[in-house]
Amino acid sequence: PADLAPSLIQSLVGPNCSDAARNKLYQSLVDIHVESYLKTIEASITFSAEGDLSSFSVPVQLIFGEHDKLTPPSIGETMLSQFPNAHLNIVSDSGHLSNIEQPELFNKIIRNFIRQHHDIACFS
Repeated sequence: PADLAPSLIQSLVGPNCSDAARNKLYQSLVDIHVESYLKTIEASITFSAEGDLSSFSVPVQLIFGEHDKLTPPSIGETMLSQFPNAHLNIVSDSGHLSNIEQPELFNKIIRNFIRQHHDIACFS
């Protein structure tokens, strides 16, 4: 993973990703369990997201990075039209890992979503 980390990071982050975020990503890639990562890649490749998304009855928060090459914002825009109760946020100046590249903005989006829908949460 250490050998692949620099090019993998470059493919995942936005053009203005901070050195701190790059270092965090690098360390997480060095520490990754290779077998688990390979299983994740395999599942991602073979997973079919086709289905009737319109049957979702819960609120959905979609978050995409402006410069995400792996799952570009256009995917979020398509998903938005398929979920009856969805909201889309595109995190500016970030790639696939907007939670690491722009953590304050990412967390603000999540907090707002939770605040807006906290009254419908049910734990039974």
